[in-house]
Amino acid sequence: TEAGAERLGHVGCQVRWMVAAEEQNNYTMRVELVDGYSLPDGAVLEDIQEGSRTQKDVVWTPVRGQEGSEFTTCFRAYAVVPGGSGDAMKQEDGRHELTHRCVTVRVRRCKYCVGPEDTLLVKMKELTLDMNWLRLWAANGNEDGDDLTSTIEDPGLLTTGLLDGVQNGQVVNIGPVYKLQNGESLMQVAARFRTTVRSLLELNPDIADENTVQVGQELCLIPCTTSMPV
Repeated sequence: TEAGAERLGHVGCQVRWMVAAEEQNNYTMRVELVDGYSLPDGAVLEDIQEGSRTQKDVVWTPVRGQEGSEFTTCFRAYAVVPGGSGDAMKQEDGRHELTHRCVTVRVRRCKYCVGPEDTLLVKMKELTLDMNWLRLWAANGNEDGDDLTSTIEDPGLLTTGLLDGVQNGQVVNIGPVYKLQNGESLMQVAARFRTTVRSLLELNPDIADENTVQVGQELCLIPCTTSMPV
């Protein structure tokens, strides 16, 4: 994998990236996590190939609760040198070890994957979101400049539930992403967009304390979900 590579993740979409190393003298290569780093919760490291070229794939599907999170994982690769005191030893001077490679995955807010057997409305209700077809269409009915999302052109498909055949891994918007302004609180944002603080916290699980949010904090929100006081 490239040094300092970045990947985007979406709740419900599988993320996969390759970590590979090759040794020109036909020594067996080892690929491991760097000490102090771990895989994201739910991720696995699959063995694809081992030998003078060794490849492992990281496979991960982000789940609810990981929106807005960022995970960095780093790997080391080294040759199994003959005469080493063990099966996978590098020389003490480290010359058989390659430069560490790191990958950062950022799980996006307000964007979720819909599987091949899901209708959009059913999927939204699974996410415990107050979503009807008008709101869903409003969030996806226009080009948003995001190559990973598709424009929903026919809202009638939503009302009749005929979107069972949506592509596996299709990413849909559920609302806009708003940046907290100077002097604003979650209560004020909720009132402005006619939603609730509870909804904001559910949609942004990386916010541990509503009283400590900082200016510039990104917020996924669904406007006009309530007409009652927040």
